[in-house]
Amino acid sequence: MRKRHQREAKLPNSPLVRTVLLVGERIIVTGGPLEGSEGFVVEDRSPRVVFSISLARQPKLMIEIDRDWITPVSIPTQSAICL
Repeated sequence: MRKRHQREAKLPNSPLVRTVLLVGERIIVTGGPLEGSEGFVVEDRSPRVVFSISLARQPKLMIEIDRDWITPVSIPTQSAICL
């Protein structure tokens, strides 16, 4: 029972906590060298996520990053899912 309480203590008290990211969902990078960049989820490979990002004068890039370094910004619309 002690381990269960330790695991529960690590979860934020928010009903919005999700364990799955949706394809097309907009995210923002909150850690690492790309901090502040925004992109769209291409694939959820827990514990990592592949997302697309557009940099100045570059075509879209696909980047794989630790899930701890991103935060979802919005749930995708139907048009965003059709990448």
